Amino acid sequence: MSVTDQASRLRQMVQRESAQEADSTGRAVSIAITGGKGGVGKTTVAANLAIALSMLGRRVVLLDADYALANIDVLLGFSPRFTIEHVLSGERSIGEIIVEGPGGIKVVPATSGMQDLAQLSPEQQNKLFNALQVMEKHFQHMLIDTAAGISDNVINILRSATEVLVITNPEPPAFVDSYALIKHLLSEQRDARVKLVVNSVRDEEEAMSVYERISTTLYRFQRVKIEYFGYVTEDDSVRKAVRRQRPFIIQYPNSPASRCISALARRLVSTSGALHKAPGFWERLMKVLGGSAAG
Repeated sequence: MSVTDQASRLRQMVQRESAQEADSTGRAVSIAITGGKGGVGKTTVAANLAIALSMLGRRVVLLDADYALANIDVLLGFSPRFTIEHVLSGERSIGEIIVEGPGGIKVVPATSGMQDLAQLSPEQQNKLFNALQVMEKHFQHMLIDTAAGISDNVINILRSATEVLVITNPEPPAFVDSYALIKHLLSEQRDARVKLVVNSVRDEEEAMSVYERISTTLYRFQRVKIEYFGYVTEDDSVRKAVRRQRPFIIQYPNSPASRCISALARRLVSTSGALHKAPGFWERLMKVLGGSAAG
């Protein structure tokens, strides 16, 4: 299929507003995937988790919201012709920038160095959010790969998501920064649904040890609790797949890391049924930013 044909097919899928196309239970469950610092494997987890959900028969879109690096395309081995910036400029529709990724997922690519959402003009915000609201109705899960850290842009996205997966690893700087991120988020949004995933561990015992350190400190000083959601084992197949710009869940489907990611996907599916009825991500984000969508 040519690039033109693919873009046309994707555009038609996104623009059709029929009841058959839209999910009968409501909008996509939005899952923001974030980390307190870079280098913890956040984007790798996001991309492979999206594919694992698709393998379970879910309709999945992966949104690159790391506007500093925007490297989902590099990780997955494709070069997008168009990005979110082309939607903002009016050059392309949302359907024209969506890329068909590996494993049946759809990807909304970003551009490195793009300005934060809060810095967009009201016209740009409305144009972007209205387009993405249409897209949101056609998927069951929308995974959002944020930048690392506690910038206003990251926190605004996390406050608007249905669920937040914080990725950390066993290194002390990683879980210290994860604690700071979660503390800051919950100070802004007390009822945020925060879940911890511990990456690059030997086994679940080590993952639980990391979770207990973060969870105990949060409860002692902030009187808040977060959920342990799972782990991804340290696995050389992950590094091999990244070097080849291939998802490890496709390149090495029987590897320990792939089995961990598949378990996370099954857990998300089993716990997200009622969440489809929640307000849409873009609607919540507009409220967080203090704006309102046009039309």
